Amino acid sequence: MNGLDSVTYFASLIIVFFILGMFVTVLQLSMVFIFSIEAYTNGYAFTMLFILLALFIPSSLLFSAVFSYAFNTLEAAETVYSQLASWSGTMVGIVVREK
Repeated sequence: MNGLDSVTYFASLIIVFFILGMFVTVLQLSMVFIFSIEAYTNGYAFTMLFILLALFIPSSLLFSAVFSYAFNTLEAAETVYSQLASWSGTMVGIVVREK
């Protein structure tokens, strides 16, 4: 941590990842207009989509931070976390497709 106390280090890390997450959120929201997705171009739907995407950022950062303490090695964490993310994304896709 190069001489920084842990609060400063982790706070700056979370802020940087939050800014990166907001950049990705803006890209996702711009895709609504680029591809003319009519369901989300309504003002209320677009606002709710923005709120949900913005709330996802801190919750996913905190989950990742807490989840990382369950593993002793980086390789084990990467393996399990990537499989978990892939599996959960697949399940959401199946549920949405079936409806």
